[in-house]
Amino acid sequence: MRRYRSKLTPVLLGRVSEALAAVPKNAHRQRALLHVLGRDFEAAAKLLASAKGLGCS
Repeated sequence: MRRYRSKLTPVLLGRVSEALAAVPKNAHRQRALLHVLGRDFEAAAKLLASAKGLGCS
């Protein structure tokens, strides 16, 4: 499993970077998902904190 994951990681991170460049800046939830896939959890948390429609109602 580790060998497969190590080969997949550069490909996945490259695709995440491409997707982040293409997604609109105001699509906070979609950008947060991409940050999670790219293992940037802090950036994802910041985007979700500012996303409309999330939180207590």
